[in-house]
Amino acid sequence: MQSLLWLSAENVAAALVVIAGGALGVHILGRAARLRAYPISTSILFGYVTSYFLLPPVATLLEWKPLTYNLMHPVLGFWHALVCLLVLLGTHKLYRKSALAMRVRLLIVNGVYRPLGFFRTPGNLQLVIMGGIGLCAMMYQVFLVGSAEGGGGGALNRFMQAMYPLAYLPYCMLVRPLIGARVWVPLDTRWKLMLAGYTVVLAAVSIGSNSRALVLIGIISLCLLAGYGLVTNTLPRHLFRMRRLVPALIVMLLLQGPAADLATSMVIARSQRNDVSAGQLLSATIEAMQNKDAIRERRIADATDNNQTWDERYLDNLFLARLANMKFADATLDLALRLDSTAQSDLRNIEWQRVLSVFPTPLIDALGLPVNKALVTTSSVGDLMLFTVTGDYDALGGFRTGSIFGSGYALFGWLYTGVLAILAFLIFVLADAQTTRRIIPSPVAGPPRWAPVFSPLAVTRYYTWVFYLTSAATGVESLSGLMVFIMRGWIEAAVVYAFTYWISRVILRILGRGAA
Repeated sequence: MQSLLWLSAENVAAALVVIAGGALGVHILGRAARLRAYPISTSILFGYVTSYFLLPPVATLLEWKPLTYNLMHPVLGFWHALVCLLVLLGTHKLYRKSALAMRVRLLIVNGVYRPLGFFRTPGNLQLVIMGGIGLCAMMYQVFLVGSAEGGGGGALNRFMQAMYPLAYLPYCMLVRPLIGARVWVPLDTRWKLMLAGYTVVLAAVSIGSNSRALVLIGIISLCLLAGYGLVTNTLPRHLFRMRRLVPALIVMLLLQGPAADLATSMVIARSQRNDVSAGQLLSATIEAMQNKDAIRERRIADATDNNQTWDERYLDNLFLARLANMKFADATLDLALRLDSTAQSDLRNIEWQRVLSVFPTPLIDALGLPVNKALVTTSSVGDLMLFTVTGDYDALGGFRTGSIFGSGYALFGWLYTGVLAILAFLIFVLADAQTTRRIIPSPVAGPPRWAPVFSPLAVTRYYTWVFYLTSAATGVESLSGLMVFIMRGWIEAAVVYAFTYWISRVILRILGRGAA
């Protein structure tokens, strides 16, 4: 449809690449057995295919735009996506066939995560307590420290930020079979009302921080996991009956308009983020939401903005623009093509500093490592690439969305795909280690079946994992970002979850509720 409606050489070429990548990805990844055996790693690849090959042609067509809309290097961007897909699919096959990888995965499950309590199924009350601890950490950062983003602010602030995913743990009670519950028990009215009120508080904190992601991550993770449960037959089928799905769909359609208005209002209020308190920012957002003219004018301005320094226009829909925006890859590839040898050397140095920044500041100082944490932890990859090309210090701190394609190509040329393969292999092992399995008695005579079991923390971060290798939402934007997770991220997550899990057990004992 795209190639026929906008008949140009570039659009046809891009459409052919999209068809090839989408068909190949769905054919190889769209298998329930593979999703059950390798839950998170397969989901990562399917999210990659969705973001780069399935959503862009559909979303642009719905907005009556060509696939190559506002792209400076349209064919190159999609070609990078296809080449990386082939590399990732090959890497995933090696991972599945590797006995060593499977042994390491089991070692992490049984030697690290299981003793820490990752695969103990918390009761509803314990989930609420753990979620409340994460929510308090989020509120501390937003309302007291005054920032929900960035990596600076000392060890305490970074620890608080690492606790953010815990705020979504109460939603695990909606998908309890996926966290190891053997019997599905519908939620009673008390828990439903509690979840509704909890969501309102979480939304208020999200607005106060001017971050749409804070409230969306948990809800979208839940929706994606429901889809996973349907495809893999690991959630009760009666949850997906039409009498349940139709009302949910109607509610989503009715909320689409207000949600879009809220997202635009948060963008309008964003200019005040560094100058006012979180409470004032919340009031400013609500005030902007009531001004329909301001919302309309902002959308028109965003659609017609011709910023020559940085342009992210691809899709008008605020939510799809975060999930399927080829402009992120296009902008960073353009910067990569503009780098001279000096700028390329500077970028390599900065990326290496991002890797070394995983170490504590006292250790960095003691070893005399050349790391400027204030630079590399308070700017995104897009900012740093723009800075190396233009030399403009105003580019720093803007949190422009980068891309593995552009940053990798700038560092190593096409050889970056080899580095990506090595890092992705390790990521697949660590990602799937967040899941185990349990035996299900067969309903008929025959061998018992098994079902995947997610750690509750993996449930809260499922949205992040699905789009992990993309520029969508909370995806990783550079090879250094993958290195940071391999060197520190998974260990940090384990420590934070274990700390909260055992603290919640103590609280339950004090309350006299045992492990309820």
